[in-house]
Amino acid sequence: MAKKKPNRRKTQKKEIEAKSNYEIKGILIIAIGLLTLIAIYSNLAGFLSTISQKISFVFLGLGAYLIPLYLIYLGYKYMAGRGKINVGVRFYGISTIIFTILLLLGTIFITRQLAPNDFGGNLSTLFKTSVEGKVSMHGGIIAYIISYLLYKFIGAIGSYIVYGVITIISLILIFNFSVVDTVSSAKSKRKERKNANKNKKMKAEDEEDFIKIERNNVKEQ
Repeated sequence: MAKKKPNRRKTQKKEIEAKSNYEIKGILIIAIGLLTLIAIYSNLAGFLSTISQKISFVFLGLGAYLIPLYLIYLGYKYMAGRGKINVGVRFYGISTIIFTILLLLGTIFITRQLAPNDFGGNLSTLFKTSVEGKVSMHGGIIAYIISYLLYKFIGAIGSYIVYGVITIISLILIFNFSVVDTVSSAKSKRKERKNANKNKKMKAEDEEDFIKIERNNVKEQ
């Protein structure tokens, strides 16, 4: 018996439907991002602005300003990836740095309180300032909880060291560079500059000696 050939029209129809499906979803994600952008950055969205600002600032603090940008970017990536969000190593590196900054703000917020070890009291203060619209330097409840745990285990200085290490690792991921190669390059450049300055100094001394000899010759004549 002869095998049935696949219906090209049905295949093309499915491909078009699939393409339309992920493009529609991608556009919706971008649209939500744009609405969130207007809601968080201004009061033009009315009640949505009030709710969005309060909820986002409570949970993410200053990180709330980045929510719309992430949604717009991910919506575009969803469409570009044909229904899949494919992000590179740099995206994770940048995201890690942003989250580390929020943790840093959480630690700074803790150290500035009169009673840094009062978890509940400081959490209540953070919640009130966010709800009342008083944008203080903090990373929200999520970052506060994590940074508080770090603060209790390794202290403020230990937390800063951890943040520094995470930042360095993230920068390596973003810019794809080697710390050893960077240090070696800096040392070699320093050595080259030192040698160059030394050669200039020797050249200048030789010129001075030459001028002195010429003057002596003129006097003798």
